[in-house]
Amino acid sequence: MDLDKIKRLHWLRVFINDDVVSTNVKRLKWDSETEDLVIQFQNGRYYTYSGVPEAIFNRVEDGLAGTKTEGPWGGIGKFPSVGAAVHQYLIEGGFPYRRGGRI
Repeated sequence: MDLDKIKRLHWLRVFINDDVVSTNVKRLKWDSETEDLVIQFQNGRYYTYSGVPEAIFNRVEDGLAGTKTEGPWGGIGKFPSVGAAVHQYLIEGGFPYRRGGRI
């Protein structure tokens, strides 16, 4: 069975994506019971976002947002962008976060 199919099954408690395609995000872990989303960024820092529902986790993981700035990742409006999705859905969405966490 394909990993993408396995991680989408609702009976699994923790989804881990070690294969994020992003210049900013390295890995993701989401716990369906606690709704904690842990993000490891490329710089090695970890942040844990709380109360993240599955639909928002899926949007972040899939990078369903476009960039608002230009950089090494491409021009304005590059889509999909996991980093832009973190900003749009988690930061602008007002999800509480703290520094730290583990995957």
